[in-house]
Amino acid sequence: MGLLDASGISRARRKLTLMARTHSPIDKVLLLLQVCKRVYQSLDTQPEQEVTSEHFLPALAYVLVCCNMPLLLLEVQYMMELLEPSWLTGEGGYYLTSAYASLCLIQSRPQAPPTGGMTSEAQEKLREWSRRRGQENITHAPSNQNQRLVRVLYQEGGQSVVRTLQWVDGEPASSLALSCATAFAVGQPHCYGLFCRAAGGEMKPLPPHALIHEAHAHSIGSLPSLSYLRVDHDTGKVRRLTRGGAVDLGGSVCEE
Repeated sequence: MGLLDASGISRARRKLTLMARTHSPIDKVLLLLQVCKRVYQSLDTQPEQEVTSEHFLPALAYVLVCCNMPLLLLEVQYMMELLEPSWLTGEGGYYLTSAYASLCLIQSRPQAPPTGGMTSEAQEKLREWSRRRGQENITHAPSNQNQRLVRVLYQEGGQSVVRTLQWVDGEPASSLALSCATAFAVGQPHCYGLFCRAAGGEMKPLPPHALIHEAHAHSIGSLPSLSYLRVDHDTGKVRRLTRGGAVDLGGSVCEE
Protein backbone atom coordinates (compact mmCIF):
# COMPACT_ATOMS: atom_id res chain seq x y z
CA MET A 1 0.00 0.00 0.00
CA GLY A 2 1.23 3.46 -0.83
CA LEU A 3 0.71 7.07 0.22
CA LEU A 4 0.28 10.23 -1.80
CA ASP A 5 3.56 11.65 -3.02
CA ALA A 6 4.56 15.33 -2.80
CA SER A 7 2.63 16.30 -5.93
CA GLY A 8 -0.45 14.43 -4.71
CA ILE A 9 -0.32 16.21 -1.35
CA SER A 10 0.13 19.55 -3.10
CA ARG A 11 -2.98 18.89 -5.19
CA ALA A 12 -4.90 17.85 -2.08
CA ARG A 13 -3.87 21.09 -0.37
CA ARG A 14 -5.13 23.14 -3.32
CA LYS A 15 -8.49 21.39 -3.21
CA LEU A 16 -8.83 21.89 0.55
CA THR A 17 -7.86 25.54 0.19
CA LEU A 18 -10.57 25.99 -2.43
CA MET A 19 -12.97 24.14 -0.14
CA ALA A 20 -12.28 26.67 2.62
CA ARG A 21 -13.14 29.52 0.24
CA THR A 22 -16.55 28.14 -0.71
CA HIS A 23 -19.70 28.68 1.34
CA SER A 24 -22.06 25.91 0.23
CA PRO A 25 -21.68 22.71 2.29
CA ILE A 26 -22.44 20.72 -0.88
CA ASP A 27 -19.58 22.33 -2.77
CA LYS A 28 -17.32 21.78 0.23
CA VAL A 29 -18.11 18.09 0.60
CA LEU A 30 -17.64 17.42 -3.12
CA LEU A 31 -14.11 18.82 -2.90
CA LEU A 32 -13.38 16.90 0.30
CA LEU A 33 -14.59 13.70 -1.38
CA GLN A 34 -12.08 14.20 -4.19
CA VAL A 35 -9.24 14.35 -1.65
CA CYS A 36 -10.45 11.33 0.33
CA LYS A 37 -11.00 9.21 -2.78
CA ARG A 38 -7.50 10.00 -4.02
CA VAL A 39 -6.02 8.89 -0.69
CA TYR A 40 -8.06 5.68 -0.84
CA GLN A 41 -6.96 5.01 -4.43
CA SER A 42 -3.30 5.43 -3.45
CA LEU A 43 -3.75 2.64 -0.89
CA ASP A 44 -5.72 0.34 -3.19
CA THR A 45 -2.74 -0.75 -5.30
CA GLN A 46 -2.73 -4.46 -4.41
CA PRO A 47 -5.92 -6.28 -5.47
CA GLU A 48 -5.26 -9.16 -3.07
CA GLN A 49 -5.11 -6.85 -0.01
CA GLU A 50 -8.32 -5.16 1.16
CA VAL A 51 -8.15 -1.53 2.29
CA THR A 52 -9.75 -1.19 5.73
CA SER A 53 -10.32 1.74 8.07
CA GLU A 54 -7.13 0.72 9.91
CA HIS A 55 -5.22 1.60 6.74
CA PHE A 56 -7.34 4.45 5.42
CA LEU A 57 -7.77 6.65 8.52
CA PRO A 58 -4.03 6.93 9.35
CA ALA A 59 -3.23 7.53 5.66
CA LEU A 60 -5.84 10.29 5.46
CA ALA A 61 -4.56 11.74 8.75
CA TYR A 62 -1.04 11.84 7.27
CA VAL A 63 -2.24 13.77 4.22
CA LEU A 64 -4.26 16.21 6.34
CA VAL A 65 -1.24 16.88 8.58
CA CYS A 66 0.90 17.55 5.50
CA CYS A 67 -1.74 19.97 4.18
CA ASN A 68 -1.37 21.98 7.43
CA MET A 69 -4.84 23.54 7.63
CA PRO A 70 -5.58 24.31 11.31
CA LEU A 71 -9.26 25.17 10.71
CA LEU A 72 -10.06 21.99 8.78
CA LEU A 73 -11.92 20.40 11.71
CA LEU A 74 -14.29 23.40 11.79
CA GLU A 75 -14.87 22.99 8.06
CA VAL A 76 -15.75 19.31 8.52
CA GLN A 77 -18.08 20.06 11.43
CA TYR A 78 -19.73 22.78 9.32
CA MET A 79 -20.54 20.20 6.65
CA MET A 80 -21.69 17.61 9.17
CA GLU A 81 -24.21 20.05 10.62
CA LEU A 82 -25.51 21.77 7.48
CA LEU A 83 -25.63 19.03 4.84
CA GLU A 84 -29.02 17.53 4.13
CA PRO A 85 -29.43 13.92 5.34
CA SER A 86 -29.31 12.59 1.76
CA TRP A 87 -25.67 13.75 1.55
CA LEU A 88 -24.76 11.99 4.81
CA THR A 89 -25.34 8.47 3.52
CA GLY A 90 -23.29 6.27 1.22
CA GLU A 91 -19.96 7.46 -0.09
CA GLY A 92 -20.45 11.07 1.03
CA GLY A 93 -21.19 10.16 4.62
CA TYR A 94 -18.37 7.61 4.74
CA TYR A 95 -15.67 10.02 3.60
CA LEU A 96 -17.00 12.93 5.66
CA THR A 97 -17.02 10.92 8.89
CA SER A 98 -13.65 9.42 7.94
CA ALA A 99 -12.20 12.93 7.68
CA TYR A 100 -13.64 13.74 11.11
CA ALA A 101 -12.20 10.54 12.61
CA SER A 102 -8.78 11.24 11.04
CA LEU A 103 -8.73 14.76 12.48
CA CYS A 104 -9.63 13.35 15.91
CA LEU A 105 -6.77 10.88 15.50
CA ILE A 106 -4.39 13.77 14.79
CA GLN A 107 -5.51 15.62 17.92
CA SER A 108 -5.50 12.57 20.23
CA ARG A 109 -2.81 12.03 22.85
CA PRO A 110 0.03 9.62 21.95
CA GLN A 111 -1.05 6.08 22.75
CA ALA A 112 -1.35 2.65 21.20
CA PRO A 113 -3.06 2.74 17.77
CA PRO A 114 -6.84 2.60 18.33
CA THR A 115 -8.80 -0.42 17.13
CA GLY A 116 -10.08 0.16 13.61
CA GLY A 117 -8.01 3.34 13.35
CA MET A 118 -10.68 5.39 15.19
CA THR A 119 -10.33 6.77 18.70
CA SER A 120 -13.00 5.94 21.29
CA GLU A 121 -13.78 9.65 21.61
CA ALA A 122 -14.41 9.95 17.86
CA GLN A 123 -16.64 6.85 17.92
CA GLU A 124 -18.77 8.26 20.74
CA LYS A 125 -19.10 11.70 19.13
CA LEU A 126 -20.05 10.18 15.78
CA ARG A 127 -22.70 7.98 17.42
CA GLU A 128 -24.19 11.01 19.18
CA TRP A 129 -24.07 13.06 15.96
CA SER A 130 -25.73 10.27 13.97
CA ARG A 131 -28.58 9.99 16.50
CA ARG A 132 -29.11 13.75 16.57
CA ARG A 133 -29.08 14.27 12.80
CA GLY A 134 -31.36 11.26 12.37
CA GLN A 135 -33.87 12.77 14.78
CA GLU A 136 -33.63 16.16 13.01
CA ASN A 137 -34.40 14.43 9.73
CA ILE A 138 -37.59 12.93 11.18
CA THR A 139 -38.63 16.25 12.74
CA HIS A 140 -38.02 18.45 9.71
CA ALA A 141 -38.90 16.02 6.90
CA PRO A 142 -42.36 17.52 6.12
CA SER A 143 -40.99 21.04 5.65
CA ASN A 144 -38.07 19.87 3.48
CA GLN A 145 -40.02 17.71 1.04
CA ASN A 146 -40.72 20.57 -1.37
CA GLN A 147 -37.23 22.12 -1.34
CA ARG A 148 -34.24 21.10 -3.42
CA LEU A 149 -30.73 22.47 -3.85
CA VAL A 150 -29.22 22.71 -7.32
CA ARG A 151 -25.76 23.73 -8.47
CA VAL A 152 -25.60 26.29 -11.26
CA LEU A 153 -22.55 27.18 -13.34
CA TYR A 154 -22.23 30.77 -14.61
CA GLN A 155 -19.65 31.80 -17.19
CA GLU A 156 -18.76 35.30 -18.28
CA GLY A 157 -15.62 35.98 -20.26
CA GLY A 158 -12.80 33.84 -18.90
CA GLN A 159 -14.27 33.34 -15.44
CA SER A 160 -16.60 30.64 -14.16
CA VAL A 161 -18.50 30.64 -10.88
CA VAL A 162 -20.56 27.85 -9.30
CA ARG A 163 -23.35 28.60 -6.84
CA THR A 164 -25.79 26.36 -4.99
CA LEU A 165 -29.35 27.69 -5.13
CA GLN A 166 -32.74 26.56 -3.86
CA TRP A 167 -35.36 25.36 -6.31
CA VAL A 168 -38.78 24.78 -4.75
CA ASP A 169 -40.93 21.97 -6.12
CA GLY A 170 -43.76 23.34 -8.23
CA GLU A 171 -41.93 26.52 -9.24
CA PRO A 172 -40.91 26.78 -12.92
CA ALA A 173 -37.39 27.19 -14.20
CA SER A 174 -38.13 30.86 -14.87
CA SER A 175 -38.25 31.44 -11.08
CA LEU A 176 -34.85 29.79 -10.68
CA ALA A 177 -33.55 31.96 -13.53
CA LEU A 178 -34.58 35.08 -11.57
CA SER A 179 -32.67 33.76 -8.55
CA CYS A 180 -29.65 33.21 -10.80
CA ALA A 181 -29.86 36.79 -12.09
CA THR A 182 -29.67 38.02 -8.51
CA ALA A 183 -26.98 35.56 -7.39
CA PHE A 184 -24.69 36.32 -10.34
CA ALA A 185 -25.60 40.04 -10.50
CA VAL A 186 -26.30 40.11 -14.25
CA GLY A 187 -27.41 43.43 -15.72
CA GLN A 188 -29.73 42.13 -18.45
CA PRO A 189 -31.57 39.03 -17.17
CA HIS A 190 -33.64 38.78 -20.36
CA CYS A 191 -30.44 37.96 -22.26
CA TYR A 192 -29.74 34.91 -20.09
CA GLY A 193 -31.32 31.51 -19.63
CA LEU A 194 -30.85 28.15 -17.96
CA PHE A 195 -29.25 25.25 -19.81
CA CYS A 196 -29.20 21.59 -18.76
CA ARG A 197 -26.49 19.10 -19.68
CA ALA A 198 -28.16 15.99 -21.04
CA ALA A 199 -26.86 12.45 -20.60
CA GLY A 200 -25.01 12.62 -23.90
CA GLY A 201 -23.10 15.71 -22.77
CA GLU A 202 -25.02 18.15 -24.96
CA MET A 203 -26.20 21.44 -23.43
CA LYS A 204 -29.89 22.09 -24.05
CA PRO A 205 -32.01 25.13 -23.12
CA LEU A 206 -34.25 24.47 -20.13
CA PRO A 207 -37.80 25.65 -20.98
CA PRO A 208 -39.05 28.46 -18.68
CA HIS A 209 -42.00 26.30 -17.61
CA ALA A 210 -39.86 23.23 -16.76
CA LEU A 211 -40.08 21.84 -13.21
CA ILE A 212 -37.24 20.40 -11.16
CA HIS A 213 -38.16 16.75 -11.77
CA GLU A 214 -37.92 17.40 -15.52
CA ALA A 215 -34.40 18.75 -15.08
CA HIS A 216 -33.50 15.67 -13.02
CA ALA A 217 -34.83 13.38 -15.74
CA HIS A 218 -32.50 14.83 -18.37
CA SER A 219 -29.35 15.39 -16.31
CA ILE A 220 -26.34 13.48 -15.06
CA GLY A 221 -25.90 12.51 -11.41
CA SER A 222 -27.99 13.19 -8.33
CA LEU A 223 -28.19 16.93 -9.01
CA PRO A 224 -29.16 18.59 -12.29
CA SER A 225 -26.10 19.90 -14.13
CA LEU A 226 -27.36 23.41 -14.85
CA SER A 227 -25.66 26.42 -16.42
CA TYR A 228 -26.86 30.04 -16.47
CA LEU A 229 -25.64 31.49 -19.75
CA ARG A 230 -26.40 34.10 -22.36
CA VAL A 231 -29.02 32.74 -24.75
CA ASP A 232 -26.60 33.29 -27.64
CA HIS A 233 -23.76 31.51 -25.81
CA ASP A 234 -21.80 28.83 -27.67
CA THR A 235 -22.75 25.87 -25.48
CA GLY A 236 -19.96 23.80 -26.95
CA LYS A 237 -17.50 25.93 -24.97
CA VAL A 238 -19.10 25.33 -21.59
CA ARG A 239 -16.63 23.63 -19.27
CA ARG A 240 -17.79 20.22 -18.22
CA LEU A 241 -18.39 19.29 -14.61
CA THR A 242 -16.83 16.09 -13.39
CA ARG A 243 -18.62 13.05 -12.04
CA GLY A 244 -21.11 13.79 -9.27
CA GLY A 245 -21.18 17.49 -10.03
CA ALA A 246 -17.73 18.20 -8.57
CA VAL A 247 -15.81 21.04 -10.19
CA ASP A 248 -12.89 20.03 -12.36
CA LEU A 249 -9.98 21.80 -10.70
CA GLY A 250 -7.77 21.13 -13.68
CA GLY A 251 -9.58 23.98 -15.45
CA SER A 252 -9.84 27.64 -14.53
CA VAL A 253 -13.04 27.27 -12.56
CA CYS A 254 -13.44 29.43 -9.48
CA GLU A 255 -16.01 28.89 -6.75
CA GLU A 256 -17.28 31.62 -4.49
